[in-house]
Amino acid sequence: MNRAVPSAGDRVGPMVPAAAGALRVAVLAALASSCRADDEPQKTAIGSSKVAPQPPSGQPAWMAPLQRGFGLQQANRWAEAAEAYAQCVSLSADGPWSSEAQRLQVVTTVGTNYGLSLQKLGRDAEAVASYDRALTLQPSNADNHHNRGNALYSASRYGEAAAAFTTAVTLQPRDGESYFNLGNSYDKLGQTKAAGEAFATTLALDPTDASAAYNLANALKADGKLDEAVHWYKGALQADPSDGAKHANLAFALDSSGRFVEAEAAFGRAVTLDPNDASSYTGLGHACKAQGSAADLERAVSAYEAALTVEPSSAAAYAGLAYALKEVDPAKAAAAFASFAKAEEASGAASAMGKEARRFATWLDADQKPPQCSAREWAAVQQAAVYPDAFEHSARRSECSRMTYAEAVAMGPEALLARGPTLLTNATVGWRLRELTDAELVAEVGTAPFRMLVMPDDVHPTLDLEHDALVEPATSGVFFADYLRLLDRLSETEEFAVYVAQLNLLRLPKLLEQVCLPKALPGAKMSMANFWVGGRSMKNGLHFDNFDNLLHQLHGSKRALVLPPSDTPHLYYTESGANIRRHSFTFDADGRSAAFANETTHEQVRQNVAMINVFEEAVGTTHPKIAEASPLICELSEGEALFMPKGWHHAVISTAEGARNVAVNTWYDLQGTGRGGAVEKASSLADMFQTEGCE
Repeated sequence: MNRAVPSAGDRVGPMVPAAAGALRVAVLAALASSCRADDEPQKTAIGSSKVAPQPPSGQPAWMAPLQRGFGLQQANRWAEAAEAYAQCVSLSADGPWSSEAQRLQVVTTVGTNYGLSLQKLGRDAEAVASYDRALTLQPSNADNHHNRGNALYSASRYGEAAAAFTTAVTLQPRDGESYFNLGNSYDKLGQTKAAGEAFATTLALDPTDASAAYNLANALKADGKLDEAVHWYKGALQADPSDGAKHANLAFALDSSGRFVEAEAAFGRAVTLDPNDASSYTGLGHACKAQGSAADLERAVSAYEAALTVEPSSAAAYAGLAYALKEVDPAKAAAAFASFAKAEEASGAASAMGKEARRFATWLDADQKPPQCSAREWAAVQQAAVYPDAFEHSARRSECSRMTYAEAVAMGPEALLARGPTLLTNATVGWRLRELTDAELVAEVGTAPFRMLVMPDDVHPTLDLEHDALVEPATSGVFFADYLRLLDRLSETEEFAVYVAQLNLLRLPKLLEQVCLPKALPGAKMSMANFWVGGRSMKNGLHFDNFDNLLHQLHGSKRALVLPPSDTPHLYYTESGANIRRHSFTFDADGRSAAFANETTHEQVRQNVAMINVFEEAVGTTHPKIAEASPLICELSEGEALFMPKGWHHAVISTAEGARNVAVNTWYDLQGTGRGGAVEKASSLADMFQTEGCE
């Protein structure tokens, strides 16, 4: 069972296991099923194949190698069986045949069993060709379509495999094994809903099929149906309660749905059964940390340390440990962040993110700009950087409060908090980050790949009415030097849009040293500092943060739509949270062409995102309750900052006349709702920030 390693952000989730396919043996007397292949999860549906009696004297030349092939196949001597069947194919070309029916039966049988032998030897393309020859003569043979599907799946030709299994179940509607493998094929194609339907049909045909229950749970989890996923994980565990991987995947589903106490218990069972599973220890750390008390943090630290004992180079475990420690032991947290940065850089080149980053580099190097793409004039970008009339011309709109940064420092955090959203001028004086050249910025960020958002245009998220969801951008790994090159290219083509959002500066200690510690708010209450880098235009949808926010604009400008917490009933949040789906972005085999896939996949449920596109001009008609809201629109220029208390809703339009829009935000817990007193003990990790030249 393969599971995804927790990301640096510490969220975890399972991946669907590989297919387990039955290969079906053809004999002259009958057709029978053998056991599934040895891929996990294994299912036994063992049948017997019959060997025809020895032929009489005067038999056709093809008969002896055919009988020899049967015997060798039953003895699992696949290479010799393949040789025998190949000889039979050669000798049977000219017959003789007692009838046309005999010819069809023999040639189909040889094609099936030759294909099976080739497949057992890993010669999938030849196996498919053999099955195809047999199906030409007998196209309604469901078992041959099943076998062909297995060979195609093994060859990673998942779309063709799905088509073959679909044909098999059309011909044989009660074929649970073909439905099972159809589900795995759909999963490989990213079609999680169709995969779930196939696994559900397998279970309808055999309610005791624990492997189908497990894979159905994985598909439901991937499609965002977390409660149903938990149900089927528990069903699968009833059949095999000693499987640590199943307990871990149940825990991942519980964690994703915010059921952290249950997730902790499930992760605990997983690590008891498999004490060498670092990803389960890391998941356990997250489930403990998310519960929030000082005791929870202590258990989280222990779990992350256990993960590092098992896997000393785990960047995810170092990141989780750093986040857990920063509220109780800032010195150790700083050391853990430094270790995380080193581990991430060391593992990045070999990671999936590193592979994605190299593909992006290849694509950029090819420099094949689409001729039909050209960027808008700057005046057009500025003209589009507005909100719909329902907000811009609302009778309830008020102006954003302004003051100098020095006045905010003198006022103190309590008075600033009481004022509500406030724009602060002269907020980044002395910051070295403002003056860095591209080459200097690349040197400070380092060579580790990092996550970039990739989207068809500059608006995210978008509404998906079919799935009742919000669609977030695709993600891809990228090296920072290539990201800056990409921003330059997109400033000329606008063929798609990209954004580096919420890059945690605590993970980039060299870059953090170019940022002055903000003085307007107490460092002891700081929770995180983030780096944001976009292009000429980016529109980020309506949401709220669970922290007090101080957003500093370094290059370019921002236009923020801000609404008070009391407007929540008018802003289309849902009680159960917003289902978040995600685009996918793919390259062709040579890495020179890129495109967005039509399918989106469920990622998580978020409680802090509104189910509304506030950039859609007709939003006042489609979402009439917003007429009761009381918007502020705050415009930030370079060197200014915007303070927003926790819980205030906001959307942001970022623009830059050049190719860069750069900002840093710091999050705080000013309102005393943090970790049960642990926050009060923490320093701001002040030594990690710029210490000279700040005002």
